[in-house]
Amino acid sequence: MSPWTARVPVTVVDGLAEALPGGDGEFDAAVVALVLCTVPDQASELAEARRVLRPGGELRFFEHVAAIEAAGFVIEELRQFRFPAASNSPSSPCVHGRATKPGSVNQH
Repeated sequence: MSPWTARVPVTVVDGLAEALPGGDGEFDAAVVALVLCTVPDQASELAEARRVLRPGGELRFFEHVAAIEAAGFVIEELRQFRFPAASNSPSSPCVHGRATKPGSVNQH
């Protein structure tokens, strides 16, 4: 399988963090990568991602900030590290992981 194929159909939708182009609960997954440190209001941007996700939907993230849980997501996987590893730069701490929107029957 090439890196550009997937086992399930995937649709990439372009949009702005403060006004995602989707209805309530329309998406199975959302990805945020190195954007939350640049938006004016992390809480409202994450609330918008939560709005468009179906209950049990996944938020995949690679960020410099850790506001995901405060936005009402359940952290399922979390890896914290510094990049570069020896750096003391304020942008060096990173979080990478997967969170879900509560509401699934499998949710704890």
